[in-house]
Amino acid sequence: MRVGDWRAGLDELEVAEQAADADPTLAGMTFFMYGSCLGRMAKGRRWKEALEILERMRARGMQPDTFCLSAATKACGACKKWQEALALLELERQRAGQGRVDNYCMSAAVYACGNAGQTGKALELLEEIKAGNQTPHSHSYTMSIDIFHSFFFNDCLSL
Repeated sequence: MRVGDWRAGLDELEVAEQAADADPTLAGMTFFMYGSCLGRMAKGRRWKEALEILERMRARGMQPDTFCLSAATKACGACKKWQEALALLELERQRAGQGRVDNYCMSAAVYACGNAGQTGKALELLEEIKAGNQTPHSHSYTMSIDIFHSFFFNDCLSL
């Protein structure tokens, strides 16, 4: 994916929204387009646009699903916006009710916190995953190890 693909994603989403406005039977396709566009925002490190897309969904009466929320969380994490990522995790908790929060959302939040240097919070989230009798995705551990290594390595260099 090229960096500019996020712009194309926004353009395609706008076309899908216009089509759904003209023909409400296309709302399902539009929901798919939101998810696709959010994935592009995550890859393009466009956290503000990702949050705006979630708002656009809500304005149309659509509730973001786990994929949409985790993609927006990844976009926040890529830009070290860990507090915004945790706010999205809280939205997922509300959406899921008292049920289990999806591992993908939790993993994205682990990444966001670790990438922003909030290693303690990232470890708390990993523990929360395990306490909920879930197995963290291997990429959660890999991301955490990479992030912690880079921070500890930099600390050692400053000695």
